[in-house]
Amino acid sequence: MHATLSPPDLWTENRDRHCLRFESEGPERGSEVLLYERASDARRVEGVVTGAGPHGPLGLTHRTVLDPAWCVRLFEVRLLGLSEPERLQSDAAGRWTDGHGVPLDELSGCVDLEFAETAFTWTPMIRRLGLGAGDSVELDVVTLSAADLAPVRARRRLTCLQPLQLYRYDDVATGICDEIVVDGDGFAMSVSGRLRRLA
Repeated sequence: MHATLSPPDLWTENRDRHCLRFESEGPERGSEVLLYERASDARRVEGVVTGAGPHGPLGLTHRTVLDPAWCVRLFEVRLLGLSEPERLQSDAAGRWTDGHGVPLDELSGCVDLEFAETAFTWTPMIRRLGLGAGDSVELDVVTLSAADLAPVRARRRLTCLQPLQLYRYDDVATGICDEIVVDGDGFAMSVSGRLRRLA
């Protein structure tokens, strides 16, 4: 089905500030504390993640700034022990630069960003796209992880199973998918049984 690309009227901002806590299970068991704040001109997210990474214990902080339309404008992640964060900036029209202002032409056209270590990673897509029941859209996203901070382009598919409740997120190349249960504000409650919200 064709995707509805304008945010639906039923989305409501119930609060200007959310402080959330998540726990993940499995081999890379860990936790995240996430703070979301909305101002008149921007949305800001900060998070602290701890857990088990591919090379031992993992600790990092991340920060995202979004415009009112839920487009990522700035993303920063700093691994424990590194003095400077990895930084990406976007003009919300598909043009990206690194922390030194160097254009990243290979990411041209991508609007959304996927960072696997945060439970917030799906919220901007869900809110920006505003899909109705049964709607599905494929999109190219910027993706990176704590194991490899080099941003790359990837093809994903987001499907709305129940608006404001349940979504499916597919890696088009591998077929791997997640089912994401969200609250009425689009924040994750649980993800495929491997991540759950505690508060």
